[in-house]
Amino acid sequence: MELLNYLKEENAELFKENLHVDLIDEKDENGYTFLHHAVTKGNYEIADFLVYNGVDVNIRDKNGNTPVHLAAEFNEKEIFSLLLEYGGDLKIKNNNQRTPEQVARMNKSSAILKLLKNYSEDYGYCEKMHAPKKWDE
Repeated sequence: MELLNYLKEENAELFKENLHVDLIDEKDENGYTFLHHAVTKGNYEIADFLVYNGVDVNIRDKNGNTPVHLAAEFNEKEIFSLLLEYGGDLKIKNNNQRTPEQVARMNKSSAILKLLKNYSEDYGYCEKMHAPKKWDE
């Protein structure tokens, strides 16, 4: 798909010029939308353009990951903040039953974890983390 090539090549101008409103939430074979791809490529400009134009920030890929999960995984602090600003849900769990915060912890995404700490202080968000139990053998 030509639009995806523009996104991957970080050619925001051609992407913006050629994106049709009917394609904004279109998914590929992995369930990725253009927003999922923009997040994984760290392309803030395209992510900003998409959310400003009404893309669903909580749309899931085939693994249940939202763009917020991917921003947490790839330690994309600015995009993560943008997604939260536009309604990104921190409580959505992916198919592995992980929230974006848990994904950030698994991937040692320090910028995201710091942002979440500040976010919890400012907005009262707090996720309870449970250590896995060890089974007696």
